Amino acid sequence: MNRKIFLLLIVIVISACQTTTRIQPTPDNEATITAEMKNDAQIKLSDNGKLYSYHLTDRFSVFLDDTKYPVKDLTCTPDGVIGYVSNGSLGGPGHYPIMFEAVTEGTCRLEDHDFHVDIIIKP
Repeated sequence: MNRKIFLLLIVIVISACQTTTRIQPTPDNEATITAEMKNDAQIKLSDNGKLYSYHLTDRFSVFLDDTKYPVKDLTCTPDGVIGYVSNGSLGGPGHYPIMFEAVTEGTCRLEDHDFHVDIIIKP
């Protein structure tokens, strides 16, 4: 009987020692990460109206305001000059930053509401 009680106490002590606390990001951490992603983006809101030149297979990221310029409304006309890179959506689907790759030579206008940049793809 004493052996059973001893084993039970060992199990309880081991169980009590194995508590894990999950580290949650603080709002300050999230704000810092978002600011870093914004600063690392090649095309930002302050670039409105600019002209960018890339070469085939170059990749570039875009970071705009999710509320004013929803990702779902971002277009590049004509289609096919640049392509969306899914693993570049570091903020998750439907959020900035997003990444594109130059896929064919040509020019397109990347725009979302009153924001636009012109993109030239060279060989």
